[in-house]
Amino acid sequence: MTELDLRGNQITNLPESITNLSNLTELDLRGNQITNLPESIAKLSNLKKLYLKENKITDLSESVAKLSNFTELYLSRNSIKKLPESIINLSKLEKLDLSENTLETPPLEVAEKGIEAIRDYFQQVKQDSDYLYLEQDGRDYISLEEYLQICQANGFTERKYKLQLSSYLHDLGVCLHFQDDLLLNKTVILKPEWGTTAVYKVLDNQTVRRNWGKFTKQDLANIWQEQQYENARDELLQLMIKFKLCYKIPNRDIYIAPQLLTENQPTYNWQETNNLILRYTYEFMPKGIITQFIVAMHQHIWQQEYVWKSGVIIEKDQTKAEVIEYYGKREIKIRVVGKHKRDLLIAVTHELDKIHDSYNRLKYNKLIPCNCQKCKNNQDSYFYPLKELQDFVAAGEYTIQCRKSFKMVNVLSLIDDTIDLRQSFEDREREKK
Repeated sequence: MTELDLRGNQITNLPESITNLSNLTELDLRGNQITNLPESIAKLSNLKKLYLKENKITDLSESVAKLSNFTELYLSRNSIKKLPESIINLSKLEKLDLSENTLETPPLEVAEKGIEAIRDYFQQVKQDSDYLYLEQDGRDYISLEEYLQICQANGFTERKYKLQLSSYLHDLGVCLHFQDDLLLNKTVILKPEWGTTAVYKVLDNQTVRRNWGKFTKQDLANIWQEQQYENARDELLQLMIKFKLCYKIPNRDIYIAPQLLTENQPTYNWQETNNLILRYTYEFMPKGIITQFIVAMHQHIWQQEYVWKSGVIIEKDQTKAEVIEYYGKREIKIRVVGKHKRDLLIAVTHELDKIHDSYNRLKYNKLIPCNCQKCKNNQDSYFYPLKELQDFVAAGEYTIQCRKSFKMVNVLSLIDDTIDLRQSFEDREREKK
């Protein structure tokens, strides 16, 4: 036997006898109650793939690191806090999924970047686990060149490892260094609270609040007039943009902080027929999803006018999308009308899904509208959870009943009418791993 599937069997402990399956190359233990792996698992020397998603593992046995033929290890949705450093000895390991754990070592932000980032992390810790020389620096921020010189003076000779250290300290929240930003990569913020205080001086400013979140660089010069800010105003503004707290109106020297926009929805005409509709519902809805979305899509705001605190109209390629957050209902509703409805809806959901992915263990449903004759072109159509439709397809069932018309409708057409069919199933397969 080379493959063994034990998914969903309420297993709490692996029996020692499993080690007798010496030819096993793939072991699937997803959806059980396993709390730890026995030391004897190291005897499964031919094991290449191990699936342990949705168990109750808190500590990963050092013996796992002895499985030298490992290529894929899936550990998402457990309670793992610490990885053994010996994991880096698995030279053939290509895929390590640790999403939705409570990782502290390495930081979850590092683990999410993949096995190479984890190897680099432990290598960096080996080289120098003491970064007090940065924490003890009294300055709020330093230039990248100054940071590199400090690292050089403390034993870091290669630029690669100097930048790796700043990346890990950034992930830990010790400092801020946005290496992927053309302006911010030139500055290492040693005191994150300095940046946070500067940001809230803008958001709490009465002039900015009276102007419904609108401000200019001259306003910032008045707000950040203290000596500690005056030489870093451009960087602080870029920090606000990076944190999706504000955006610049295209071709104008005006910035908008969307969380301070008016709550009043503007008046506009909306074509109620031939709409493509999609809804998100949340078990718990964190604040800020819609304002982050507004910042992400700000270049396409209709006439740079139709935007308010809980919603926005996006216009692109003769198509409009209305995106509104109903926080009290824990829901975001999207309506799209125009020439390229499906393309714009895919763009909108792509941005929303990126925001969702930035939250740990955020639970939500994506709801697909029914396309039967009664529901089609109806603003109050029946909605199906996308996961339910995917389950039907996985079970080989391709029709489902509408709960309003009681007619049978095609499952694949329901999905494909709204979102990209192929991509939806690729996303589902990725979530399973």
